[in-house]
This record gives sequence, structure tokens and C-alpha cells, in this order.
Amino acid sequence: MTHSSALPKRDAPPQPIGPGAFVAVMGPSGSGKDTLIAHARGRVDPQRTFFVRRIVTRAADSAAEDHDTMSCEAFAAAQAEGAFALCWKAHGLDYGLPAGVDAAICDGRVVVANVSRAVLPLLRERYRHVVPVHVFADPDILAARIAGRGRESGEAIAARVSRDPGISLAGDDIVRIDNGGALATAVDRFVAAIEAAFRER
Repeated sequence: MTHSSALPKRDAPPQPIGPGAFVAVMGPSGSGKDTLIAHARGRVDPQRTFFVRRIVTRAADSAAEDHDTMSCEAFAAAQAEGAFALCWKAHGLDYGLPAGVDAAICDGRVVVANVSRAVLPLLRERYRHVVPVHVFADPDILAARIAGRGRESGEAIAARVSRDPGISLAGDDIVRIDNGGALATAVDRFVAAIEAAFRER
């Protein structure tokens, strides 16, 4: 059973949206996706890149990503009004990417967002250029990072680390980044993936 599922999205356009690109950052909790995104911000052209601030039905806290918070009721209303380019469920929460993502890609920018691997097929359907980035690390590193957040402990952490999402990330276009070693090395590889998206769109 998967831990996340895509919610109904906005109506797909007649043709995939371009000419910009969508860099889809995916991976398990604790793999350091948000850390890579934060470090990449200062190393790419801000005029050509849009780092997405997600909307989540979770209260903000210092241990979590910097996101916008909505209640479950407000999220459902916003979804019904077409406020999201994409949305999905994971770990009992709702996640959404604002509709401005579409405009940014229409303008030729490279959009970077932390997403569930469950929505990759929807991204490929909606956007002309998608760069899937799979961030991973050894299970013991994941467990230590999750414990450091202070939101879970013991069996809950073990269950999260061992959980099989049931969704394979296969394909020659997947950029795989081991973020269990030197952070600088992982950041370099991530920035290279973003810069490649500029050239290939």
C-alpha cells in the first residue's frame, strides 16, 4: 500500500505546458530534500528559477519545511476553486502547489518543488519538460534525521523508515542523488540537474 496518493488535479491542458521545466524533487522523509533545495537557491539564476512554497494542512514549526498552512476545510475549498496546479495526500496531510506554477513554466522558468513520487505521472502529463530527482540516504541516516525533528520517536520512526511507498522510480531520466555523505557533493549534483533543465527545455 502506498503512503501517498494523488488527489484530483486541475483540468489538464490540451497540450503539456511549456517551454519551462519542472524539477520534481522526491525521496523519503529524512533524505534532505528541503536542505538541498535551500542550498541551491543561492546558486542558480533567481530570474529563471521558481522555488515553490508548498501549501500543507500542517501547522508550521521550526523543524519542518517553510510552507504555507491551510486548514483541511480551507484546502478543500481552494482545491475546488482551482487554486492548485497539483495536489496530493501523504501521511494524513494534504499538499498543494499553487496555480502560479503553470504561469512560471509558461514563462520559460524552471520550477523546483518537493513532491511525492506518486504525482510523477501527473507531472509528466501536465508539463512538457520534467526532471525527476530522487534523493536518498541509508536507513540509519534517515532515522537519525527524523528523530532530530522531535515530532516522532521509537516505533513511529522505524515504521516511517521501513515503509515501502510501492511506487518505483525507474527510468533513464531519473537523477539520483545520494545525500548520505558530503552535503556539498549532493548540492553540486542537484544544482547541475537544475542547470541542465535550463539547457534542455
